[in-house]
Formats: sequence, structure tokens, C-alpha cells
Amino acid sequence: MSVSFMELSHRSLAAFLCLLSGTLMVCANSLVFSNISDGQGLGDPLVQTIYQDELGMIWLGTASTLECFDGVHIRQLQIPGEQASRKRVQCILSDGKSNLWVGNGDGLWCLPHDGVSLQPVQREVLHTGVNALALNGSDELYIASNKGLFIYDIAKETMRQSLVHANELAPCNMLTGLCLLPTDELWATSNDGLCCYAPDNGQWQAYNGTERLPQGFRHVVHIGDRLYLGSLDNGLFSFDLQTNTFSKGPELNCQVVYDLAAGQDGLLYVGTDGNGVFVIDTESNSIVNHFCKGEGNGGISSNSVYSLCSGKNGQLWIGFYQHGFDYSLYQSNQINTFPGTEEMAVRSFAKHGGQYLIGYRGGLLYQNITSGYRHVFTPAELNCQMVFSLLWHDGLFYVGTYGGGLYTLDAATFKLKKVPDFSEREIFCLSADASGNLWVAAGGGLYCFSDGVQTKAFSHTNSVLPRGNVYEVFFDSTGRGWVCTDNGLCVFDVFSQSLRTDVFPSTFNRQEKIRNVYEDAAHQLYFVPDKGDILVTDLQLNKVSSLTESTPMDGLDGRFVTEDSDGKLWIGTQRGLFSIDKERNFRQFNFSNGLTNPSFTLCKPVLDDGRLWMGNESGLLYIDQHTGVLRLASDSAHCVFGLVADGEPLPFSYDELFLHGNVELPLQPVNLTLQLTEFTFTNPSCMNYEYRMDGVDDEWLLADGISDVTYHDLKWGHHTFYVRNCSDPRVEHTLTLHIPMNAGNWVHLFLYAALTVLCALLAFWMYRKRKTLLLLLARPQKEGPVENDVADSVTDSVTDSVTKSEVVNDGENEVESDTGEDGEAVTESDKYRNVNLPEDECRNLISALARCMEVDKLYTRQNLKLSDVAEQLGTTAYLLSYLFSQHICISYYDYVNGYRVEEFKRRAKTADMNIYTLSALAEQCGFNSRASFFRYFKKVTGQTPSEWCRENGVAE
Repeated sequence: MSVSFMELSHRSLAAFLCLLSGTLMVCANSLVFSNISDGQGLGDPLVQTIYQDELGMIWLGTASTLECFDGVHIRQLQIPGEQASRKRVQCILSDGKSNLWVGNGDGLWCLPHDGVSLQPVQREVLHTGVNALALNGSDELYIASNKGLFIYDIAKETMRQSLVHANELAPCNMLTGLCLLPTDELWATSNDGLCCYAPDNGQWQAYNGTERLPQGFRHVVHIGDRLYLGSLDNGLFSFDLQTNTFSKGPELNCQVVYDLAAGQDGLLYVGTDGNGVFVIDTESNSIVNHFCKGEGNGGISSNSVYSLCSGKNGQLWIGFYQHGFDYSLYQSNQINTFPGTEEMAVRSFAKHGGQYLIGYRGGLLYQNITSGYRHVFTPAELNCQMVFSLLWHDGLFYVGTYGGGLYTLDAATFKLKKVPDFSEREIFCLSADASGNLWVAAGGGLYCFSDGVQTKAFSHTNSVLPRGNVYEVFFDSTGRGWVCTDNGLCVFDVFSQSLRTDVFPSTFNRQEKIRNVYEDAAHQLYFVPDKGDILVTDLQLNKVSSLTESTPMDGLDGRFVTEDSDGKLWIGTQRGLFSIDKERNFRQFNFSNGLTNPSFTLCKPVLDDGRLWMGNESGLLYIDQHTGVLRLASDSAHCVFGLVADGEPLPFSYDELFLHGNVELPLQPVNLTLQLTEFTFTNPSCMNYEYRMDGVDDEWLLADGISDVTYHDLKWGHHTFYVRNCSDPRVEHTLTLHIPMNAGNWVHLFLYAALTVLCALLAFWMYRKRKTLLLLLARPQKEGPVENDVADSVTDSVTDSVTKSEVVNDGENEVESDTGEDGEAVTESDKYRNVNLPEDECRNLISALARCMEVDKLYTRQNLKLSDVAEQLGTTAYLLSYLFSQHICISYYDYVNGYRVEEFKRRAKTADMNIYTLSALAEQCGFNSRASFFRYFKKVTGQTPSEWCRENGVAE
């Protein structure tokens, strides 16, 4: 089938050019807007102005309030004043020192970096409405007012007025917009036109043009060598700074331009009251995009646009008359979608040079990015709906369909031919071995072709191939072919040229349904099952472990595993994309990274020319590794945006929350909520954090898609809260909370002090009562069997009561030393003063103790008590304690745990570590907790168990 180049559509060519150039036109077309209105917490639905400060926070000026937005939460500040008509915020500006300046109908206001409310500025001098602000360096604030220009010296707190015309009521003194150029020239729009102020001499120059506008100009922005001006009655104009001439802008089908914003790469955003937002390329003076009310990603909430803000990362904020504001959700360019495949569920992909072949549920797409040629093969041409596998082999593209059989595509002639004499209709995988043979995994078996001729055919009737569909045939670096079917695995042996199932060790479950096999550069094999954990093993299948268990991927079903040129693993799942670096750090990619759909298909990834290609339910995705290190979300500012105590927001300044990270709570709350943000303004469900609070949380906790963390009944005192991005633990934000004491705390403190005194008195009384018993133990024994029996019974009863709780808890608990009646410690020699055990009996007892440990392995019993060992030896715990103290010269738990460590070493060298974990093996040796085992093992050997295992060639 030959197709002419004339069939190339304009849309396909535009998509191709966008792919190559990477212009912002692609970004503009792919904007996804989210709306915030009074139903989501906005104080007023009329948004007159929008501003983004140096921290990244969005400030909103409404008809009655000033509000800030962090991407999740909205914080509202009331504007003082009695006349509602004068409260409308016209302009907002930050001075770079975290002071916020706000202009409205009542004048100028300031929100200091260390304050929590708006303060009036120079009301005795500036007593008129403020329409626009500009900052000259960090010292002078230019103020466009209804009565000319005011200049405020921030450091000296002085203000002066400059009039365009001596008559204060002249239309040219009604300034509506300001634009400060790098040359320090200040351009202003007014009801009378355009004028320029020279700061060095304070002189004004008017530029009204030949066309007088009844309402003058309302807004001005600077791009390149031009000023762009918006009017309320005649659309858009531009002013050439070189020739001082006006020009009419493109036709917008709406004469009311309410706001302008300068974007990236020479783009101009124009907000109209009636026809939405236009995007103009100032280089060509042409409209390149239009956002208006409607459905779809490019649809906005209203066509009545009152304010615009072009922020960081190319995001766009749009304020409306009565619909709050829209903002474009942030998506980085880490993950891109190949143009023209945005709505395709891509199931297979192959490329050769500049020729791309994309199989999806609905057809087959051919794209030549060198020539720009594009063609879609329909289901009618393929006799099926889905293309499951593609492969460039021997100068042809091989096409494996589900239901239509096997085809070849000649990219030179565009002839799609069915492979002759091949009856299989359901093709799942196409692969090539090291000898250049073509292998086809199909519904009825496994087939091999050499030079276009079928040479082998395996089925469950003529081989050990398990019954069912054959989903995958993968050839590893040794030449073996791993064959995956409905009912398990088998291997193609290159030496015997046959399928085998007797190569799998007993520890490997070959009957599992595997959908994908992959080998990395370190020659580790990855088996991706239809459901369950991804397994990783060596080429001999000797060491099998889970790649995903106890990781952020736990519980997710994998679709593929692949490795990029940096040695990083990429895993596609049904719920997102993950990467694993060489240090085993997991990172999840979502909407904010450019991933429009989290569901990946079984499409085999392709790494070519530094790009990693992957199939997704919403297109063919690629990651360009030539762009350098992928941007982490933690490049933005993770912090605590606000605090809510018992349902009431607490007012805190910029300094307290962001600069110093130190706040004093006014009271002790029952419930304290910390509002988290990262200022990326992406979909809130894609934000994820790790957090912990000292003294409350034992480990880092995950907040996935949640931006509020609540603590209940925090104690008074100091608490430090930590928050960080899940993908980059190096960047942490801390906030120290100081919680005061309340009346209940004082009562509790008094009761605690009283209880402490009472316990001390009780302890003193008990020490006094022990006096008689301690003297009895210290008194020399009388001769005679009766007296000795009595003394022994008293001694044994006392020592048994002392040692009954002396359980070897892996070295965590030690028995406290005895004290006399005066509180002085009783020494070991005093404690065992009455023991008169001959040396030969001590040696016999030590030998018997060694036999109990080495032969009977008594130490393998968990919670082994000293009295248990004494009973086994036929002696008392008191005498056995004496033996450890005076003859063996180590503590009882050191003695027993030493045997346990040696037992672990012996077992670890012989045990099948694919079956046992370190913790399980330690429990068999007598340890009753993982933590104490690790701690004591390092105390004895100077190494952790993992370090010892690696040094001695033992698998973990």
C-alpha cells in the first residue's frame, strides 16, 4: 500500500515540529486547569489581581479581601475599612524582603514580614486610590494613583508626589498601570494615554498617538523592544520603544482587555472581559492559543477575565469576575508524551532510525520524524483492533496482532503483508536471539523463523511447553530463552535446541504466571508476574528475592522492568512509574512529573539515543536523559504553610513560619493541624511528604496525597516537626513549636511531684525493712546440718526472688546492684561472702555449664532464665550467679548471647538464605528480637550481621 506525502495532515506536521522544537506552544496546548472559588474557601469570587512572591506563594486580591494560596490551602486576611466599594484590591507587590505591598481604593497597605495584619502606609500623604505598583531596586516604591505618581522611600519612610500635569484632576494624572524598564525609565498608562517618567530629573513625557481612546490605556507590560497596552474599549495595542509609535494588536473579537501578563519566550497573555485568554507570540504578532470557557484541558471557568499572572515554570493563573480563579496544574517536562499519541493506549513500540512504529488498541501508527510522514493503519487493514508486539528485524518491521495474525511492514514501500503459511492469530511477543532467528510467542505455542522460514514449532503436545498462551520469550546473555506461559515457565536450551523445565531449583516457583522477563547490566534477572511481587535473581536462580516487598511499590502489580544508561531501574505498574537507583532509593513519578495517566501497559520499553520509551494508557511516553539530572520536587520549598488549633487558624508571620521556623502557640490545643505545602501548584493528590515530630513519632511517616497532619493532645514544652520530600530525604524543613502549660498541666505537675516524694519515702522504708534480711545474709553460717539447711533455704529464697526476673532479654536488661541499709552499694565480694565453694567443685560446675550449652544447646531457648540453667545443673541460682561473677568473670547474659552469636554464624554459613531471613535465623538461635540481635551481634563481632554476611559470602 503506497501513500503519497500529500496525505500528510497539517495537524501531524505541526505535532512533529513541536516535538523537535519543544516550544511553549506544546505546553500551552497541554495546560490542565483547576478552579478555586468561594466553595473551596475563597473569601470573594471576584479576583481583581493575582501576584506570585519570591517564595512562590500566590496572593489574590478580591473585592473585599487579601488572600494567599499555596496550592492546597487558602489563608485570608481582612482589609480594614468601612466602605466596601473601596476595599477592592487593585495591585500587589513584594519588595524582595518578604514585605508585601497592597493597593486598593483606600490607598496603600503593607503586610510586614514579621506581622500578621495589613498596616496603612502614609495615609496623611497618600489619601486616594492606588491602581498599580512598581519597585525601583529595593528602596523606592512607585505608586500609580488616581492623583498622579507617588514615590515612597521604604528605608526612610518618606513619600513625595509627582504629577504628569499641574492640574491634579487632569485625566493624565489618573494613572492605571506601571512598567519599570531596566534603563530605570518608568512608563505609566492613564485615562489619557501613555507617558514616561525620568527618575533622574523627575520630568514626564506624554505619548498619546494619533488615535485617542475614550478611556485611555489600563495595563502595560514590557517584552523585547515593545510595550503592550490594554484598553477597555479598543482591544490591544503595542508601542515601539525605538520609534515611539503605536500599533494595533491582533483582533481578539473583544474590545475589553482587562489584564496583561508577560510569559516565557516572548509570549503575551491577554485577558479579556468576554472572550477568555489569548496567547500571543510577540515575535510574529500572532495568536498561538486561546483559552475560553468550555470542556477539556484547555477550558477555563469563565470568559470574563479580570486578572492574569504568569508564574514560575510557565504556569498561568486567571482571575474571574464571579468565578474565583483558575490555575494551570504544574507538570514538569521530565516525562513527555509523543505528539499524536495522547489518547492512545499504547501496547507496543519499535523504532529504526527516525522511523517509529506504534501499536495501540485501535490500530497501528507509522511516523517518520525525519521526513514528517505519518500514516495510520486501520483495524480493517490489520483484521484486528490491537497490536501487541512490534520488532525491527532483517530490514522489516514485524507486526504481531491480537486476532489478526503476524504481518511484515516494508517501510520503503509501506506494504503490509501477512506472513505466509503461519496460522496463529494471537501474537503476544516477537523476539530475536543471538543468532538472528526470529521467535514468535503466540496463543498456540512458540515458533522460530530463520531467513523467513519457520524452523521450529513448540506446543504442549510435542514438548514440555506448559499449556496455554505463550506471553513472552526473552533471551538472556547466556543465550537461554525464558518462555512465559499461562501455566508457568520453561527454558529454551541453546545447546540441545529444546525446551526444558528441569533447570529450575526447588526454591523457584516456575509455575507462576510471568508476563515479562528482563536482564540488567549486572546480569540479574527480573521476573514480572501477572500479579504479585517482582522477583530478582542471578542467572543460575540460586538467590531469589523480592524487588518490591517492603518498598513503596508493595502491593502494586508490575508491567515491566528496564534499565537506563545510568544503571537506574524503571518499573511501570498499574498505578504509576517508579525508579530505583544504585543505592536502592525508590522514587515515584506522577502527574507533577508529566505523567498524565498512572496506568502502564505491557509494552516493552525501548532505550535508544538517550531516550527511554514506555507504553501508557494515555500515549507513548519518553524520558530524555540528555536533559541532565531529573528535577526533584524538593527543589521547591517544602514547609509548613499554616497551623490550625482545634479548628481555628492561628495567625503567624512570614518570619515565624518560613524564615525562623519557630512559633509560640498561644494555648495548648487538643488537636493541632499542620498544613504542609511545597509551592509546586500541582494536583494536590500528587503531593507526598514524609514527616515526624520529635518525642511523638518513632519513625518517618508518609503523607501521600494529604497536606494536613494532625496531632492530638500534644504535651507542653518544645516540639520539633520535620517534613521532607519522599524522593529526596536530603532536604528537610523544620518547625519548632512552643506549647505553653495550662491549668491542668500545673495540677498534673503537682500530683507528679507529690507522687515522686511518696515513692521516695516508700523506697526508704523498704530499704530499712531489708536491713534484717541483709544482715542475715552477711552473718557467718553456723556449723551443723540443721542450721546450714535453714541458712541455705533462706539464702536460696532470697536469691531466687532476686534472680527470678533476671531473664536474658538479649542483653537489654541488667540486674541492678544491691544496696545496704544506708544506701551504699553492696560489692560483689560482700554479696557472696557466705559462699565457700571448693575450686574443684567450681571447675566441675563450669564444665557442666559448658556441656549444657555446647551439647544440649540450652541457649537456643528464648527467655532463658538464670534459674532455668541452675535447675538443669542441679544447683541454685545464687551459686550459679556467684560462679559467673567470681570465676567465669562475665555476666550471665554475655555468656549466653556469645553462644547465640556463634550459633548464628554456623547456621548462616549452611542455611538456605533464600528461605530464611536474618531475623528468623536469629530467633532459632535464641534471640527474641531483631533489634537486640543486631545490637549484640555488633557488640561481639564489631560488625553488623549484614556486613558479616557480605564479608563471608553469605546471602542476606
